[in-house]
Amino acid sequence: MMDIELIEIDGKHWVTITEDGRELKRRGPFLSTAVAQAMVNHLHELLEIPKNDVDAAAAKLPALIKDHSFVEDLARFADGTYSEQAIRKKYRLEESDWDALGKNDALVREIEDRKLHRIRNGATKRERAQIEIVNGPPVLAKIMKDPNANQRHIIDAVKALNDLAAPEPKTTGPDPSERFIITINLGNDEKLTFNKSIKPTPHDVDPNELKTIEPPQELLAIAAANKREGGNSDEPI
Repeated sequence: MMDIELIEIDGKHWVTITEDGRELKRRGPFLSTAVAQAMVNHLHELLEIPKNDVDAAAAKLPALIKDHSFVEDLARFADGTYSEQAIRKKYRLEESDWDALGKNDALVREIEDRKLHRIRNGATKRERAQIEIVNGPPVLAKIMKDPNANQRHIIDAVKALNDLAAPEPKTTGPDPSERFIITINLGNDEKLTFNKSIKPTPHDVDPNELKTIEPPQELLAIAAANKREGGNSDEPI
């Protein structure tokens, strides 16, 4: 069966002629989606191929391919964490739309790339685990209520259920008492140490920094009087 499709590759619009899934000819690139769609319509008339709903679906593809969320959802479908029914309902896709999407080579490549990326960054593993863990509580409850179960297994099931039922811990900032300490060895038993609070704290003081020691007020007064009388500042006060 011969078919004509509008596709987008690297931001360029093409029209392909395929037969039984095998590409026979590709025309383009065209300046815009509208121009490419006009060529699709012209080829349909020229080759006397009846138009159908697949043509309308093909016109949607360029916009959908650029939708990151759409490609992400199709990657979820490819790795088994999202159903076809959920995707079609979310994006209002008819059967003809779904068939047309599967024939778009650029979209298929994009989905495969995204699927591989999700596997590498751990997203697929996390989402599959989240789906499977939903079945955990009923299994644990069955063990807990089984009168013939080993007592240790019952206790472990109770603990596991309690952990699942506990609320998620709140994310807190760093402990204000925590500090980072950097020590640089300068040689000859000399060291340079920096001691600062991890949490930004106004007026944080490094205990290793030298502090200026203010002399008592009485000594300052005596020194000032001695200076006025012309005394030798080198003599002890």
